This record gives sequence, structure tokens and C-alpha cells, in this order.
Amino acid sequence: MHASFCKRPLNCFAAVLVGTFLFAGSTYAFTTVVDTAGGLEDDSYATGRLIDVNSSSSTVATWTLDTTVSGTDFSNDAITGGPDGLEYVTTNLTQQSSDSNSIRYSITPEVGYSLQNIVIGQSPYNDSAGSWNGGNAEAAQFVISWANGGFANVTDPDDQLFGFVSGTPIVSGTTVRYNSIQAFNSEDSWRISLPAGVDTVQLNWSSANPTPNSDLTREWVSFDANIAAVPEPSTMAILGMLLLPGFLVIRKFKS
Repeated sequence: MHASFCKRPLNCFAAVLVGTFLFAGSTYAFTTVVDTAGGLEDDSYATGRLIDVNSSSSTVATWTLDTTVSGTDFSNDAITGGPDGLEYVTTNLTQQSSDSNSIRYSITPEVGYSLQNIVIGQSPYNDSAGSWNGGNAEAAQFVISWANGGFANVTDPDDQLFGFVSGTPIVSGTTVRYNSIQAFNSEDSWRISLPAGVDTVQLNWSSANPTPNSDLTREWVSFDANIAAVPEPSTMAILGMLLLPGFLVIRKFKS
């Protein structure tokens, strides 16, 4: 630090205080775990947590995933958690089905953590070239909705979604349709980033155009919640805040 700068006590103090805050934080990495999963026709399907990968007992958020499969042609198929969020799989083997499955994901951060945003994607854990999502002679679509307004952002580098380009902003209630009937899981690249702070999102999943001799078969979707630790001031930073009024008084008397 330049000598002339440090001749002013308040300047030196402010610099140290800012530096203390900058180095007081920690780096975190989180992974999604599934604690409970229901049956094929259970609407309250799954619950779980996000945990700090450095401590399996450190829960940073809890989540729920509900569906509306009961009484419809849809069924729950699988739920998978990991470092890339939560992946849900649903099936509908009924030809020319006009039913829909409302998939609702909600996340609640623990005290000391905050939700940055939720990213909707597809197939982070089933990405082998031999597996695919989609139906037979029929493309899927979903209506995406959330509360409190704002714009979500679409990323679609490989033109997998109909009528969208990367960077397209969308509002709650937008219908998102796939361009192709089937896609290999290894090729999934589209993403939808929800507005900051949105903690619940619903996808009403259905066929885009039910036709005879067609079905949706198997559909994947994933939810990746970005959680951040709320930084806590270090002991030095707290001490600095307590001493700051005294420095201000000294500066006033020296003026």
C-alpha cells in the first residue's frame, strides 16, 4: 500500500476492512440427494435435500417433486439425484393420449443459504448414446409457469426447441415444444434459466399433437437449483465495524 495513503488512518482502516470481507467467504459445492420416492401413480412423488459435498450431513436446502399422474395415462418412472441436480422420468404408453402431467418442483434453502435460480434441462444422468427420450411419431411439449413474474432465459444451441434461439426471454405460461420426436440423451443441450429467486416451477407435460398410432413413451426433465452460502463476516470484519465509529470521531477532531 502506498505510504502517503496509509498516513490517513481512516483510509488504511477502510482498505483493511474491505480486504477482510473479501477473504471471509468460503467456496461451496452442492449435490442433490433423493430421500423418498413413491410409486408409479403417486402424485406426491419424491422429496430430498441438497447437501454440501464436503459434509454429507450438511443440508443446504430441501426439495419436493409432485406430479399429477394419478388417473391419467402418465406414470412416474424414475428419479435420480447428483451433482447436476434432479432428474425426473415419466412415461405415457397410451396411443393418441391427450392427458397431461403437471410436474411441480419446489426448493427451500436452509438458514444461511440463498437460492440463486433454478435451471430446467434434460437427461444429465442418462446420457449414453444408446438411450433416448421422446415418443413414437409424436413430439412432446410443456407449459412452464412460475409465480411473481420476471423473465426466464432460453439456451438452445442445437435448435432442439421449436421457435426459440439462445438468449430468448420467456414469461410464465409459455409453451415449449420439441422440434423432433426423439433425441438421444447424449445430445440434450437446451436449458431454461428461471428468474432469480423463483423457488417453485411447474411444467404441464403433454403431447404437442396427439395422433393415432403414436405415444410419448418416455420423457426426461431435470431441475438444477443453484444455491449460495450467505457470507458471514469474519471476526476481524466485525471488530472493524465496531471500531469504525471511533475512527470517524478521530477524523472529525483532526479536521
